[in-house]
Amino acid sequence: MMEQSKSLRLMEIVLSDVLSKEIQIIRDEICCGCKVFNQDCLMMTEQEAWIVHGQNAFDRITQQNLVWKRFNDVMKILDVKIQSSFADHLTWLQTEPDQDLIRDLLQLYEKNHDLIDTINNLFNPPEEPLELYSECFFSYPPSYKYFVRETKEEFRSREGDCRKAYYEYMKSKLRNQIYKMLDNKN
Repeated sequence: MMEQSKSLRLMEIVLSDVLSKEIQIIRDEICCGCKVFNQDCLMMTEQEAWIVHGQNAFDRITQQNLVWKRFNDVMKILDVKIQSSFADHLTWLQTEPDQDLIRDLLQLYEKNHDLIDTINNLFNPPEEPLELYSECFFSYPPSYKYFVRETKEEFRSREGDCRKAYYEYMKSKLRNQIYKMLDNKN
């Protein structure tokens, strides 16, 4: 069972991810045309974008409840009961955010990029996350060894359906990363 303070820390990580996506949306909306192919803006670094667009992005995400929805989804996977203090903490974070909070969220985003990628892959999986081949081990029930395309990770599962196996693997990976992160007390 996760302590309440660790759950609140996880909420802040989810908030930093949602804020990062909204900042990118704002950057795309007002791009001056300096982008070449699919690269980031040449006129502004990511840190500068957080400082310049962070407040506007924060205002936009507070109107949409995106943080609360994503946080609830993660807590369901972790089998943690939602408490009223979680909503109170989110409300407190969203009341009059300043540049210091936005800088803290940027640092949290940068430190926990692997965890954020896992959460995003879990809820928005890639089109074809696994290699087209797998290994089958003869046992009853049979077990399979799958290979993840982008990260070159491999995992074993008793699930024959590769999509279900990938989803279960990502849930397990999320749990492991969260508990490891919370043990390290970022």
